[in-house]
Amino acid sequence: MVYGWGIQEQAGSTAHRWEMFRLSSTDWHQFLGFSAPGHPSILGKRKQAPWEDEAKVSRMERRHQLATMDLEAAAQRMTRRPDMQFWGVQDPAMRAI
Repeated sequence: MVYGWGIQEQAGSTAHRWEMFRLSSTDWHQFLGFSAPGHPSILGKRKQAPWEDEAKVSRMERRHQLATMDLEAAAQRMTRRPDMQFWGVQDPAMRAI
C-alpha cells in the first residue's frame, strides 16, 4: 500500500530519512545473518556495500588457508608439544569441521 505522504515528501524529509534508516537496518540484519524482509525499497535495488566484497575475499582466503594447512603441526605449535599426534578418526573429524 502506498500512502500520499511517501510520494509528496522531498529528499531529507521524514519519509526519506525513515527509508535510509530502513536500508541501513537491513544491511545490519544481513550482516548479522538474520532473514531479510521481502519488501522492495522505494529507492530502488540496494547496491552491494563495499565491505561485502572485502568480506567475501577474506572469507575465501581463510577457507583456502584452512584447507591447505597441516592441522597436526598447528596443534603441536598451539599445545607446545612437538610429539603430539592425532589418534584414530581425530584428523578426519577435524578436517570435516
